[in-house]
Amino acid sequence: AIYFSTFFAVTLAAAVAAGAAGQSTAEGELSGTVIFCASLTGGVLAFLWHNFNPSEIMMGDTGSLALGGAAATVAVFSKNPLLLLLTGIMFVVSCISVILQVISFKLTKKRIFLMAPLHHHLEMKGISEGKIVLRYAVVTLLFSALSLYAVGVL
Repeated sequence: AIYFSTFFAVTLAAAVAAGAAGQSTAEGELSGTVIFCASLTGGVLAFLWHNFNPSEIMMGDTGSLALGGAAATVAVFSKNPLLLLLTGIMFVVSCISVILQVISFKLTKKRIFLMAPLHHHLEMKGISEGKIVLRYAVVTLLFSALSLYAVGVL
């Protein structure tokens, strides 16, 4: 939800700027992306609201891969693909933790993490799921604010 609300702000600012510059085609395209981001933000927030801890419904690979594809699509359509790395920093950190774990195990037969990706390692260290989720959310919020600042929205 944080990711899509950040891109909602980015694309809304771009759509307003395109409209002010008289670029009606670009404004129309960006307006569709704004609506898409708002819809996804609302959908994810509704899912989280009705599926709060303890979870009753698991999103699974189908939902998470669809959201990942939507995130990449929004980044490309908003013409800010590098913001995907900044706003989605926790996606990047989790991915890198898996890559490091695989490389380390293939080369040295030793593991860097108790389990990859990073959030499973933290669980194995005894940190509660709620604390991990909260920390991931805080880091995502900070980097989302940084990305909004980077593109001039804040």
